[in-house]
Amino acid sequence: MTTKRSRLVRALSAVAVLMPGMMYLATPGAAAVLVLESGVQGIAAHDELADDRHISIPFGRRLLVSVPKGERMRQVEIRGKREGTVKQLLEPESMPQRLWQLAVELVKNGGASQSQKAAGRGARVLVEQVPVLGARTVCVEPGRLPVISLANDPDVTKVVLRVHDGASAPSGAIELTRRAPRAAWPSSIAPRDKGLYRLIESGHPVIDLTVRLLPAGTLERVPAFSALDELQRAGCTAQLEAAMWRGIRTDK
Repeated sequence: MTTKRSRLVRALSAVAVLMPGMMYLATPGAAAVLVLESGVQGIAAHDELADDRHISIPFGRRLLVSVPKGERMRQVEIRGKREGTVKQLLEPESMPQRLWQLAVELVKNGGASQSQKAAGRGARVLVEQVPVLGARTVCVEPGRLPVISLANDPDVTKVVLRVHDGASAPSGAIELTRRAPRAAWPSSIAPRDKGLYRLIESGHPVIDLTVRLLPAGTLERVPAFSALDELQRAGCTAQLEAAMWRGIRTDK
């Protein structure tokens, strides 16, 4: 009898949280999280996941789960691409070493690397808020046209340019002024991944612009490390540095 009672006491002491309609047991193999929303194949809302279960979340997919913390439940969103046990995925994402090195350089230089400061110097036009001069790469997502705007230079009051892609007829004239400093990318020239476009303004150096198409949802996930990693892999250095600097300066 004493042995049975001891076992019962130990079993009851394993209960970490009791809430209406749900029990969480802090024992090996017991449910660690309750799934609230799922975009992962094979995992449905209301599923209970053990902390040692191995799962893979593809890029662009997510899990919204509820986990016990102290005497409360809290929601945690896990976005792909990530893979590991449930316990591992609940831990904060680790920062790749190359991103850490860039963060150190940004702090030392006040928000921009020396190469990016030099690359943007003298630019008359921005594409996706990136100063473009000479050869430049910008990232967008499928179905979204880049935005072209006038540079933040008081000496630049008007720019008239055309976009060429080498395959179709040049775009019509795009005029940017202080009164109307922004314009949409010409709809007649659809951006394609790794596409090279020439922005030509009479009397000024030609701009060679490479466009990279990121997986849908990448830019809205910035400054998550996985999204920053995508920007870096695509070669969109200016957007990467701007996103990282915003993350460094934001304390929320």
